[in-house]
Amino acid sequence: MEPENLPSLHPVIAGLVNVVHETHQDMIALVRGVDLEGLKWMPIREKTAHLSGIVLHVLDVEEYLAALAEGSNEPWTRPLGASNDLVMRDTDLVARIEATDIRLKKAIGFVTEERLHALCPDRERTVAEALIEDMAHSSQHLGQMQLTRQLMVKTIPMDFPPYEQWG
Repeated sequence: MEPENLPSLHPVIAGLVNVVHETHQDMIALVRGVDLEGLKWMPIREKTAHLSGIVLHVLDVEEYLAALAEGSNEPWTRPLGASNDLVMRDTDLVARIEATDIRLKKAIGFVTEERLHALCPDRERTVAEALIEDMAHSSQHLGQMQLTRQLMVKTIPMDFPPYEQWG
């Protein structure tokens, strides 16, 4: 679902949808064509996450955000960083990014004002605050993904597909 296919949106909601879209397009560009060795490479063993794990962590958070926007009142129960050690092939990562992209953009695009004002299950912030804060979190991890990929390309003696920001 492209951002322009959503109903007329409040400018803040439209901005969030665009951030989701651009972040996911860039995530796809970062992982597409990278083999498993590259996707599980870490700059510092045991101290950082690999590209696959960072992507999966972001998607876990974003799938929870979509559920919140859709009306779920289930609390976050996963341990922080639970996905950091998981490795998926690039084609599986791309498919999961695309699926999360569609779901999250639709959830944000159709979220009601009442739902935006609702408290999250943790009772510490509203759904609107969660959406904004956690999309900022995703953007921070996008920078981590970019840096990890740049270091990987310079470290592993292999040919990697070129990376162009925002595909």
